[in-house]
Amino acid sequence: MKLTDWLESNGLTASAFAEQLGVSVSTVTRCMNGQRR
Repeated sequence: MKLTDWLESNGLTASAFAEQLGVSVSTVTRCMNGQRR
């Protein structure tokens, strides 16, 4: 399962997930796009 699918199935946005993790939205979107840096 990809992160995008998991977020959708749990009703979360990238920004809400980033807030829960304490990271920036760009960090979450990079993970969603398969980028590691």
